[in-house]
Amino acid sequence: MRSLKRLLLAHPMWTLARVLTVLALLMVGCGDEDTDPDSFDSQSDAVKKSGITVSGRKVLRNNHRFISRGVIFEGFQFPKDAMEACEPPPGESQDKDFCDRHLLAMDYLLNGDALERAKQNWKANTIRFNVNQALLDPSSALHDKKDGNGKKWGAKYLDLLDHAVQTARAKKLVVIIALFSGRLDRADNVYVDGKSLNELNGDTKMATARTKRAMETLVKRFKDDKEVLLEVFNEPYGNDPIYVNGGTKDGETYVGMKQIVNAARAEGLKTPIIVQGNGAYITDYLIDNIGDDNIIYSSHWFLKDGDPDGGHALFNQAFGNAAERVPVIITAWDATPKIVEGKNGKPDQNTWCKKDPRGIKLPKIFLKYVRNRNLGLTGFAFDVPGSVTKDFRTLQDQPTILGATCADGGHAGKLVKSLFENYASRGDDNATEKAVEGPDDDGDTLDDTDDPDDLGLPGGPTYDSDNDVWRAHFGVSTFQKLSPSDPESMRLNPLVFDHKFYLQRYPDLAAAAEQSSMTKRDFAEQHWKEHGIQEGRMGSPTWDPIYYAAAHPDVAAAFGTSYYSMLNHFLNGGRQAGYRASAAFDAAYYYNRYGDLQAAIGWDPAALLDHFVLYGLNEGRQASAELAPAWYLGTSPGLAESLEPANYHGAIIHFFRDGQPAGWPGSHP
Repeated sequence: MRSLKRLLLAHPMWTLARVLTVLALLMVGCGDEDTDPDSFDSQSDAVKKSGITVSGRKVLRNNHRFISRGVIFEGFQFPKDAMEACEPPPGESQDKDFCDRHLLAMDYLLNGDALERAKQNWKANTIRFNVNQALLDPSSALHDKKDGNGKKWGAKYLDLLDHAVQTARAKKLVVIIALFSGRLDRADNVYVDGKSLNELNGDTKMATARTKRAMETLVKRFKDDKEVLLEVFNEPYGNDPIYVNGGTKDGETYVGMKQIVNAARAEGLKTPIIVQGNGAYITDYLIDNIGDDNIIYSSHWFLKDGDPDGGHALFNQAFGNAAERVPVIITAWDATPKIVEGKNGKPDQNTWCKKDPRGIKLPKIFLKYVRNRNLGLTGFAFDVPGSVTKDFRTLQDQPTILGATCADGGHAGKLVKSLFENYASRGDDNATEKAVEGPDDDGDTLDDTDDPDDLGLPGGPTYDSDNDVWRAHFGVSTFQKLSPSDPESMRLNPLVFDHKFYLQRYPDLAAAAEQSSMTKRDFAEQHWKEHGIQEGRMGSPTWDPIYYAAAHPDVAAAFGTSYYSMLNHFLNGGRQAGYRASAAFDAAYYYNRYGDLQAAIGWDPAALLDHFVLYGLNEGRQASAELAPAWYLGTSPGLAESLEPANYHGAIIHFFRDGQPAGWPGSHP
């Protein structure tokens, strides 16, 4: 009666008759085998993996959905020694601004607050370093050039890059290292030993043997870090079969992506490799012939002068269709409608902003397209003045802003920042699985009142949200327990046995039950009584005999492996004393976490356990430090979509059956 009184106090709107009916679930039960309102069937194919992995078309981080919010640092693209010397072409003056920009960028990242600003103000979770493949190729002249102390430029460069990577990793940022050939126009303004940096780096349209050797260098240095991703080859342009398989074109011999991926794997790289689409297009040919499933594909669909008009048809063709098959990240993006001077001295109208009827709104449409498909994106660039930031040297992380018309110019930094803020507020794991269609190619659903610098995106619970935030998001479960066949049987007490939990917790039993002529309930009960108890199997979310023995040495000493005796001890003394019998329930934690239970029930471990089984689990309450059912339901990849709404019972089963063995956290780390 004392427990009954406390249950009434905890739920004052309930009538005595209703509480008595619900309490009967513990001793008598209700319903029958033909009424099965909830299914727990969510068998996971997850394998225990940490770091960045791929699963189907998703990118995961420590087994949780990961959507990259990245910023690019270009400062490491050229040798520091060359930037310090800043040797001009013969007969010309130094491009001092270009050299100083790269030197300041390196200093800003390594010694300033660039990464903290990117992380805190832009909500970045990823940094992409553009790196020089010649400096990483042991066979190149640039690699072998020595400084005044006799140290090779290549070795110094790799050490500096390693320092930058470790600095970023200390901030818990994912790192992308992207191999570049020399195609930056202003690099022709800096010479080393009579040759431009572009010439020394190798200005090629696709990967070469130099790319392969540079990739092998990176693999040897970074293969043990599961959150460092190698990207090859930046912005390729050429023939798809040659790009994938290698070959010769226009006198240049290229090494295929397949060969480079295979070489990286041979060196021991196990993390996903980022492979760019050819000419920004991720084609079926590339996907079908790369010969490796552990790939993230990328596209650089910049909106800039001279580019074709945009819209869903082109976005689909470039990367959207591929994203329905494989993981895709936009690893570099910006937009500028700047009007350039044409051949006749007049403004050139051949830009996306002038050609496309959507004009200045196209960048916003592009980012909504990306957002609605849950694709990661990396903004170009945090250390290039006038791109997504105004000027990192003086204004630090302030974003650029597109004008209201094509003639106003500007860049898309504010839009990128807004996208990242939305992704962060919504939470990567709260991303919808189905693409949400936006405006089609026949017109723009945006009106003139839309602020092109505000995506206006909704927020929601995040990975870092508390369990009770998630349970408020999901609501209360409608799950109902079914009656045991023998309400008087101690072995079938709902505190220690739930036939649905039992069958779904153990797939071998679920399969056997399907083949049996018995009802599922009767099959489960018979197996439990005749085999399961003494085999030490879990019978319910709150009864795990292996856990019970491990948590209480006195129990283990008294009963050894006599799990039936342990069950009897728990029901007739252990639960009243607050003995823990499962990772899902801790009476002290439950009591301390919820003030309403302190007021209504007080310190009564048995009554607290009754409350959790009767109400708490259906409400998604967290009853132990180890397992937060609402948080786990909301943050485990694909779990909420595979279960009925607010199916906290299914979440707990998934944790014990799949998540815990795979190393998934049951609560926020």
